[in-house]
Amino acid sequence: MDPVFTGDLAWNVVRTLRDGTTCIVRPLLPADRETLLRAFHEASAQTRYLRFGLATSSLTEDALTYLTEVDQRDHVAIGAVQGTRGIGVARFVRSKKDPSCAEAAVAVVDDMQKKGVGRALTTELARAALARGITRLHADVLDANVTMRVALQKLGAKPIPAETGDGLRAYELDLTAAATTRDADQHGA
Repeated sequence: MDPVFTGDLAWNVVRTLRDGTTCIVRPLLPADRETLLRAFHEASAQTRYLRFGLATSSLTEDALTYLTEVDQRDHVAIGAVQGTRGIGVARFVRSKKDPSCAEAAVAVVDDMQKKGVGRALTTELARAALARGITRLHADVLDANVTMRVALQKLGAKPIPAETGDGLRAYELDLTAAATTRDADQHGA
């Protein structure tokens, strides 16, 4: 089993995707601003809308700072890369009200969707969350984002009442239950 990301900025793992190619999953760093910006512009308007909930065509400097300058403890961000190309990012932000829960999000560039990038990122993000004492991940997903809703349900996330309507559905993933299921699957139980 590969090491869990606990904040070491040199950490990385190699993951084989469904098409046989590999990607490296590693921490997102402040130096990744341009890579993140390129991936954002490479994503279709539909993908940007499904991830950010708005049809924005650019990221502000403040948004880039928020997305890349993280403490890797309460705000964790990891990315998937192939060479110098960013192909996906996942993050969580720990709740101030409930430190055992974090808001999570995942985005994958269009041509790499449905190849296992999102699953690789989500798996490593969940492992990192557990290592930090976070036992539940929360995600608000647009009703229109059927792919993400199905992926969350496959991971064991349960729909919960949303605090806001606005075309969003809320999901919560119990990481301790998911880890138990994953361990049982890996050991043939």
